[in-house]
Amino acid sequence: MPVACICEQCGKTFHRSPSMVGRFCSNVCRGQWFNGERSMHWKGGLQTYICETCGTSFERAPSQANKRHYCSRACYPINTEGDRHPAWKGGSRLDSQGYMLVTVPGHPRTLATGYVHEHVIVAEQKLGRPLLPGEVVHHIDRNRANNDPSNLMVLTNSEHLKLHHREGFSRNKSAK
Repeated sequence: MPVACICEQCGKTFHRSPSMVGRFCSNVCRGQWFNGERSMHWKGGLQTYICETCGTSFERAPSQANKRHYCSRACYPINTEGDRHPAWKGGSRLDSQGYMLVTVPGHPRTLATGYVHEHVIVAEQKLGRPLLPGEVVHHIDRNRANNDPSNLMVLTNSEHLKLHHREGFSRNKSAK
């Protein structure tokens, strides 16, 4: 048999089964109650903020005051790319194969991740021109992270393979 309940938000009487007795007549009233003056997060109404990206003013609950201020999701990523991102580490990183990667916007050899191999950039600066198709950069000391210009040599792909073949290079990590 249904039990009569009184909504704590609007005061309306509603009926529920004894196992489902509730405090609110609907999810709307429940949301209004938890977000309203009775909420432990209530600090007296909305406050006006200025979007850090576009300068538009917008309102937000005071409980959100310690967060970054953007008027919309469209403005958020604009202000957190590259050196503006909190986790920015200077635009360089080491990839899984031991090569240094750097960010160079608009470079023709940019990988899908947005990075370019640093040895390519250094070799191009040393040559004074972009690498041609079929040219590769060889690390003389075989240290892929050592991108000193004196350690890099530009070769054609076939020259590079011959060089490694002569040196006894094997793709198998156990063979040296």
